[in-house]
Amino acid sequence: MNKRFSFLSLIGVTALLLAALGAASALAAPSGVVGTIAMDTSWSDLSKTVKITVTDSDVNVPVLQKAEVAGRGGTAAYTFAAISPITVYPNTAPIADWAGIVEDATLSTPVTDLTAITAAINALGGTYTGTMTNALVLAAAGAADVDALNSAREANGLSTNDVIVVGDPADNLVGLSVVDIGMNTVTISKTSGTGDFALIYFGSEANTTTVTLKSTSDQTGFSVTLAETGLNTGVFTDTFTLATASNASSNPQVIAAGDGNVISAVYKDVSEGGESRTATLNVELTSPEATGLTPVKATETNSVTTVLAGDVTDAQSGVKSTTIKFYISLNEGTTWKEIKNDALTSDDSAQGFVNGEYTLTTITGGKSASVQVDLTAAGDGDYEWYMEAKDDAGNTGKSDVDTTTAAEGAADPHTFTLDRAAVTLSSTDPNVILGQYWDASKSGSARLITDVTKGKTTSIRVIFDGAIDGDSVAAADFTVDGVAAVAADWHSGQTDSVFLTVGAKGPSATPKVEVAAGSIEDAAGNANTAVLTNSAAADGLAPTFTTTITAEGTGVPVSDDEITIQVEANETLLTNPVITVGAASGSSTLILSTAAAPAGGMVDSGSLTFLGTNQWSKTIDVDAWLTARGLDDGAFVIKVTGTDTAGNAGSGGGNDPASSSAIMIEMDDSIPAPSVTPANGTDVTRNDPFVTINWTGEASEYDGDTHKAVTLTVLTLDDADVLGTEATTDNQTFILSTSGLALGDHDLEINGTDDAGNTLASNASVTFTVKATPDVSIPLKPGMNLISLPGEPADSAINSVITVSEVKSVTSYQNGAWLSATRDADGTLSGTLSTVDGSYAYWVNTTSFSPIKVSVPGQGFDAPPPAINLSAGWNMVPITVLGSQSPGDTVSADTYFGSTSWVTAYTYDTQAGTWTKVLPNNFATVTVGAGYWVYVTAAGILVS
Repeated sequence: MNKRFSFLSLIGVTALLLAALGAASALAAPSGVVGTIAMDTSWSDLSKTVKITVTDSDVNVPVLQKAEVAGRGGTAAYTFAAISPITVYPNTAPIADWAGIVEDATLSTPVTDLTAITAAINALGGTYTGTMTNALVLAAAGAADVDALNSAREANGLSTNDVIVVGDPADNLVGLSVVDIGMNTVTISKTSGTGDFALIYFGSEANTTTVTLKSTSDQTGFSVTLAETGLNTGVFTDTFTLATASNASSNPQVIAAGDGNVISAVYKDVSEGGESRTATLNVELTSPEATGLTPVKATETNSVTTVLAGDVTDAQSGVKSTTIKFYISLNEGTTWKEIKNDALTSDDSAQGFVNGEYTLTTITGGKSASVQVDLTAAGDGDYEWYMEAKDDAGNTGKSDVDTTTAAEGAADPHTFTLDRAAVTLSSTDPNVILGQYWDASKSGSARLITDVTKGKTTSIRVIFDGAIDGDSVAAADFTVDGVAAVAADWHSGQTDSVFLTVGAKGPSATPKVEVAAGSIEDAAGNANTAVLTNSAAADGLAPTFTTTITAEGTGVPVSDDEITIQVEANETLLTNPVITVGAASGSSTLILSTAAAPAGGMVDSGSLTFLGTNQWSKTIDVDAWLTARGLDDGAFVIKVTGTDTAGNAGSGGGNDPASSSAIMIEMDDSIPAPSVTPANGTDVTRNDPFVTINWTGEASEYDGDTHKAVTLTVLTLDDADVLGTEATTDNQTFILSTSGLALGDHDLEINGTDDAGNTLASNASVTFTVKATPDVSIPLKPGMNLISLPGEPADSAINSVITVSEVKSVTSYQNGAWLSATRDADGTLSGTLSTVDGSYAYWVNTTSFSPIKVSVPGQGFDAPPPAINLSAGWNMVPITVLGSQSPGDTVSADTYFGSTSWVTAYTYDTQAGTWTKVLPNNFATVTVGAGYWVYVTAAGILVS
């Protein structure tokens, strides 16, 4: 039934819009669809861009949209795309069909109704700026009702909806109809009229969703927003990259990763209660490893067909077979060519070689790969090659030779040589050398001994044009001057050479060597096709020199006059040899560097005297030589150098005095004066002093002085010849024992000769004086003084020891009894105490400060040291000493009383009138000249 739109009430129009809005529920995807998440790779290094894909139609949300157009005239069809989304609707009740509402061709709906429609549009989020005076619902083209329109939209992936057109009746928009309904567009047409109008319809847009990206290195992670791939696909994607540090702000975002990391992308499924869907990938930064490559480095072959092979393994992500490649260089690394995995011949001319397809075999952890290469076109020469492959994570690995360096691939390739030429001797002279040999005790290149000064007369080195096969070498294949070699040795460290052992040859011999035909093969398997002969071996032996020194002394020759150096060479020289001389220190450092001697210390000794065949001599005047160079006495090294007729330079001696081959001389034209004890002008207090003559200065006159001895030639005491009575152990220090010397002056005369023959220009004279031993002075103070003697007096009589007249009495506790003496009227001390010695302490009562002065001779050789008997309990003891201590000096109490079981001791301070207590183990001291009461727990002996 036809019904005009103008009869719709305001409530009806509003209901129409509300129904349209409710249609959003029909556009939403069905609930309960389980979402999925995936990444486009399961392994990655730091170079890949990784794609995340979430599939979940629940996230695809319909959108109410509007479109506007102005000033459209004519009758053409117009296509309207969404200007902007108005809103997104939640899942609500299904929309009902708008049955009975059909096209209103006259657009005569009252304005009041359109105002409500305009308000409804604006409320949806858009603002319509034109004039809307009419609205109508357009049905699908050629359909009788709304159901046809619904079916058309559903066929395009959209749910049921109609198109609402709003316009002005004054514009005479006549014959409006729907031409086409697309995914997100509507096409309408009209038969006449020009003016503004708008459309409202449901469509779709590309939605977004988010996932959380984390890694082992970044466990906090960040969110990644995924965009829908189309307007209605329900598929969402985005990418990220990997680096050592995360950057969530970059585009694409970057997640931190390291070797062995796991990266996870977590999606919360919106329709499944927010359940997590997780995708992971593993990170590997370790490159695959290429091992077992053949041919190995420096391989030689005479076959033009070579198989290059190697194993590639990767224990983590695995080797990607399609990435295995071989590369070869035909010009020693200048350019590289890929050996393609095909058997095509079309590119062989450009490549310069022919190859077949790769052979790949699965092995544990990877692949074994090989390819056959025909190098006929390239020809003989040196070739370099390497192989590479990637693992599934994207890491590239290349073969290398030296695994201790970072170089790989083209920077450290394997090599092989294609060689089809017969073996010959090296074209570089000399190819046969007498003297060179192989020293297996050394390492590296040092094993080849080419130093002519170290050559052997029994060794000959034969050099070929390249590496040879050591298994083909035999002594029988070599003759030297027509005689078979004693031995022939080949060493892997010098593959181009054979070392022959022969009978000793002369120092300038040039023997002829022959190699039997067909006997020697090179490393490629090529043999010599003819006898190989050298015209004459090169002389690889330096001349040697025998040096004889004529001078004084034993050991290192020494002289104060002349030194003669005689030299003999073992072969003819081009010119006279040169003898250089340099001063040397004990630290092996040359120190001769003056205006007359350049830095380095060695100076030419001058012209030599020819003595005969290969013999020369040089005489050095010691004094003149030293003076001319401003030098003092010293040790010197000699070096002899010369060149034979083959140009080999040899030497004898050298500039290192520490070397076993050093030739040393000493120039010594002086002798130091000795030091003597007692020294000249000094006093001694004994009549049997020892006289010490110290001539040790002779042992250190200069660095490297080996002549340290002096022989005494004059020794007199008070004009009496005592030479020969002295004692010495080293001819440097001499000791003369004396006895019974009277008080007064005594004279010594001394002289001697060193190894070089130097003697003092005049005797060394020493005068010393024998004086009486000075008295020991023991201080006293008025009152009672507790004193002791430091040793045994010369005279122990009490009146000989104590001569101070102010002393009124002397008392001593000896062997458990008190003994005393008092001053009599005649001025002498008398009583039960008659002696004062070094075995006891004494109480001395005096009225003055005058000290006791007594002669206490030193400890004699014929008397034992003091030993004082002590009784258990208290004992009054002295402080006796054997050394040079004097009254007032202190010694350790623990040391002094150490031979007893003492527990305490006391001494008395006269001036203060107080006792001082001394305890063991208390770092206490006792004073020489003082007396002490000491308590011992057991009888014993006090040993000084």
